[in-house]
Amino acid sequence: MNDTFHMGYDLEQAGFDFAAVNKRNNHNIELLKGIADDFVKASIHKAGIKCDKEEIFYSFYEALPALTIAEPILILYVNSSSAITIKFINRLNPLFGNLFIEELSKA
Repeated sequence: MNDTFHMGYDLEQAGFDFAAVNKRNNHNIELLKGIADDFVKASIHKAGIKCDKEEIFYSFYEALPALTIAEPILILYVNSSSAITIKFINRLNPLFGNLFIEELSKA
């Protein structure tokens, strides 16, 4: 089991509606639910860390006020205690180049 696990999601490329970030938007809700589901599966499969989909989804709502089109990359982190952290970055951030490494996606 790893101590931490993280994944990045390009919300702009996924079709997130940034204009509706502070409104109830079914498209955005379904997109975020899919990301939460994907992350739960990947964290257990790739790192042996269990996390709760509902907790991730709740964390999204806490983090959404900080989301802008200028920083459309969502990074989800989970540690071995199942604590969730969310960060938003842009493509110029040095972290961006390390998020989408091919060998990480094949595990």
